[in-house]
Amino acid sequence: MVNQVLDNKIFWHRFRPANEVSKRILGAHPQVTMDQGWYDIEDKTHPGLWMNIWSGGKFPDEFIIPTFHAEPRAKITDFLCSEGIGSSSSTFIVSQRCKDLLDNYRLQVHQFYKTKAYFNDQALDYYIYHFYDTYFDIVDFKKTIFYYDFLADFKGDKKKYRDVEFFINSAAELTIKIELARLENLSIKAKPLVFIQEPGLYDLFYMRSIFFGLFITDDLKNTFIKNKITGWAIISSTEYIYDGIHKYKAY
Repeated sequence: MVNQVLDNKIFWHRFRPANEVSKRILGAHPQVTMDQGWYDIEDKTHPGLWMNIWSGGKFPDEFIIPTFHAEPRAKITDFLCSEGIGSSSSTFIVSQRCKDLLDNYRLQVHQFYKTKAYFNDQALDYYIYHFYDTYFDIVDFKKTIFYYDFLADFKGDKKKYRDVEFFINSAAELTIKIELARLENLSIKAKPLVFIQEPGLYDLFYMRSIFFGLFITDDLKNTFIKNKITGWAIISSTEYIYDGIHKYKAY
């Protein structure tokens, strides 16, 4: 979540590629199935290399690039939703024309794979983007309030951490505190999570740990709209609040 309140301008949008919010546009959710690829480690029913997309980090060198096959009711869109991709926080699939637009923007460090999607007799070029790092430098630490949340394995005294709110001074300090919290089976979240009121290093980036999600600049959002890119959604607000209720707009 991001904000810019001067002149009512919003620099940032929470970005949802091929999400269930866009189901009417996608035609089916998921739109496509993959012939091989990655699934949760507990899933033994699919061939290929498993990869839990929520675990973070890079896909390994032996990652098997899947190809995709459309469901009967699926529409051809620029962002595709496959089982395990599209609704993911950090990984999405885009068409050739969308990739050409993204080439003109500054994307956070990521992995990139070319693949095919089959719609009946059509074999179309698509691209997988996987963002494995997080970008904390965009956070406005003077305005963001942090708190502790409990991981599933937490066995300690919840009263000690419940309702505790605190400030953090920098991205480096936040990274350290996240790691220390994990040692106690805690996570650190933010409410509200406020971004700086100016452009950052990237036009598209991924936020992990304190919030799961992708964000795009207002300029990139408008480029998608101008070029009629399909299969995505945004939440826009002058201030985004963790677990807050916000309306999506799908394209």
